[in-house]
Amino acid sequence: MKINPITIAILLWLMPLKATAQEMLEPKSTPDGWAVSIGAGAILSPNYFGDDAYSVSVVPSVRVTHGERLFASVQEGVGYNLVNTKTFRAGPRASLNFGRDEDGSGAFRIAGDRTDDLRGLGDIDTSFSLGGFAELDFGNVTASTNIGQAIGGLVPV
Repeated sequence: MKINPITIAILLWLMPLKATAQEMLEPKSTPDGWAVSIGAGAILSPNYFGDDAYSVSVVPSVRVTHGERLFASVQEGVGYNLVNTKTFRAGPRASLNFGRDEDGSGAFRIAGDRTDDLRGLGDIDTSFSLGGFAELDFGNVTASTNIGQAIGGLVPV
């Protein structure tokens, strides 16, 4: 795994910002059950699945909920907790997949090595995914799974 010093510096710089944002922007609830929280986060990930070069992306963290059932966020999409106990949640979900460019860049990318590995394969457009989710909470650890089918996201001809 190749990570340059600039990437490490950016991650170290962003970590305290995320904690500060979470402290300052606690969810705000309304009397009718709606709650909104706003923040930001950094993600260190491979340029594409299976790559040994990594990049850093900054993503918005906006989450809207209604009671304990309905949720919508940039990371999770829009979903409904059909089953909602203290330790288990499950239900339908629709999410947005931001796609990828053949040059390794992405919508929220701010740093990292560029790659030519995907040249000639074309860009993958943004798409929607419809499916479901399940989460099991073990206290400090949560196991989750998602299943879905992408709609769109084809390589342009």
